[in-house]
Amino acid sequence: MTADLKAAADLAQAGRLMDADHLTAGLKQPTHEKIALCAPSQSRLSGREIAERARASYVRMGWYYHCSECGNWHLNMAGGYAIAANTVVTAYHVLEAPAKMKNAEGFLIAIRNDSEVIPVVAIVAADKDTDAAILRLGVSNLAPLALSDDERIGDTVFCLSDPRGIRGYFSSGIINRYFSIKPAAGADARFRRVNVSTDWAPGSSGAAILDECGNVAGHVARISSIFNDPHAPGVADRADRADRADSAGARPATLMNLHEAVPAKSVLAVIKN
Repeated sequence: MTADLKAAADLAQAGRLMDADHLTAGLKQPTHEKIALCAPSQSRLSGREIAERARASYVRMGWYYHCSECGNWHLNMAGGYAIAANTVVTAYHVLEAPAKMKNAEGFLIAIRNDSEVIPVVAIVAADKDTDAAILRLGVSNLAPLALSDDERIGDTVFCLSDPRGIRGYFSSGIINRYFSIKPAAGADARFRRVNVSTDWAPGSSGAAILDECGNVAGHVARISSIFNDPHAPGVADRADRADRADSAGARPATLMNLHEAVPAKSVLAVIKN
């Protein structure tokens, strides 16, 4: 048993973790408590400085759960980032229970570094349409990042996450475009998204996208693929990639992948609501 799995088991046995039923109740009635947010920085940092800030703020968010297939307990973790000394943000879909969880036997947890399991104490705010959730954790010494809504197309951005369990993968890219996943909704912040060219994969959901000043410009949501076959649209679920085949088993070639993130401006709207 790995150290993080054992730590989760110990806390669950002690009754200190948020189970699936309490999570459901918390999503129905978030606390909406006030958060002391950091002011965005205007000073540019080096790549290594941004990586250090991203790593200090990073937490793994996800589930410690009882598997319906093998009967064992597993971890199913994604990403998250601190915005206050006791508060983190992750993607809303990270809170959805694993498909193979047995009889709602699971606990929402955070993990800092390799094995420090931290209980989730409360759901502060959450919105499924925005794909953002704000959670209060059972510690008061997180390393918070500021949320910034001042980024523009062409700005350099960075991401540190754990794609497919590869720990601490740091990449850079640019902001490609801003768009709405529901154009008819106009400027509704819940549906605003941003494409960036940093790298991620399953396991990266909820990880922060940072600007050149070390502020949060958004967080990882999903990947969608553009194929050479117009009849095989590739819209992947969460931070995963679509894998489609036609009736003959042939797979269309992927022309490019779009990395979709939730902009910080939308996260701020969830917090203020």
